[in-house]
Amino acid sequence: MLTIASPALPRDPDGYEYGTAGQLAPLLTSPERRVTPGAIRNWAYLSRRPGHRLHGRLPAIHIPGPRTGNTYYRLHDAAQVAAMIEAGIR
Repeated sequence: MLTIASPALPRDPDGYEYGTAGQLAPLLTSPERRVTPGAIRNWAYLSRRPGHRLHGRLPAIHIPGPRTGNTYYRLHDAAQVAAMIEAGIR
């Protein structure tokens, strides 16, 4: 089971926390499975593929900025995907 102790991440009006892949990866890492920022970005990519089982499970919000900008993911959604992957549901 994943234990999440989050630092101060931005929250939306509903109380959900958002962070970049780099901010969320340490929060989602468990003793059984190490989660990297690249894995979170890959899950978001697969989430955009209509035929994949992760389709729609990890939406991304891109904020334009200098150079490429930032992409934020909801911590709750990323934790659910991490649990699915850890359980072997692909």
